[in-house]
Amino acid sequence: YECGCSDISEGYCDCNGNIEDCAGECGGEAVIDSCGLCDANPNNDCPEEFAFNLSSQLAYYFVIYATIDDALLESTDWVAIYNDNVCVGASLWDTDNCSNGICSIPAYGYENTEFTEGYMVNGSTPSFKIYDSSQDIIYDVNSFPNNIPPWQYLAAPTIEFLGVVEDCNGVLGGNTDFDECNICGGDNSSCLDCNQVVNGTSYIDQCGNCVATPNQNCILDCSGVWGGGSQIDVCGICNGNGYEDECGVCDA
Repeated sequence: YECGCSDISEGYCDCNGNIEDCAGECGGEAVIDSCGLCDANPNNDCPEEFAFNLSSQLAYYFVIYATIDDALLESTDWVAIYNDNVCVGASLWDTDNCSNGICSIPAYGYENTEFTEGYMVNGSTPSFKIYDSSQDIIYDVNSFPNNIPPWQYLAAPTIEFLGVVEDCNGVLGGNTDFDECNICGGDNSSCLDCNQVVNGTSYIDQCGNCVATPNQNCILDCSGVWGGGSQIDVCGICNGNGYEDECGVCDA
């Protein structure tokens, strides 16, 4: 052999006892990371949380752009797809190696094996996470179009954007929202009307009734009682028993 030995032991690729790396280079340093990417760059390794198993059930989600705090992702960042709490696919966000700068993320489906338990099924809606390699932090994607297409076998929908932004508590990637009463993390209870309608217009009137429009029968009687039945008699006395006699004189 050119390397200077007469025999190369089985499993090695040269006289120095080197082996081929995952890229087929003898003595190379490329390794396969948790997401199946083979290269020699430790700076773009995906986190263990993004590890996933392959499946014959596959779809792709194409994403036009992705951001963290309004800054575009770096080429060493990763985007992963989850079905509930199960990672079903991930991809390095290297737009130089993406088609026209639009990167695709695989999303594997359930194929009746224990290795794909909890994976996508037709009709299930994915969620997304982004790994910021510079900070070594995984964020939940909390900014995205309202119409994320549900997973379908062999589908390849395009999503305009994925983003990590601050929630109403100022937490980057947080999931706390304003409720319909404009309260951060609220439960819509602070702006219920008396009919339990969020931001409704019903109110408690002077008679103690919940109404949406004024009740014509809820008026102040002569005794000062709202909705009361007291009336002024013919003699001008509130709740009196006066009457006019045959001479037209008011008599109680």
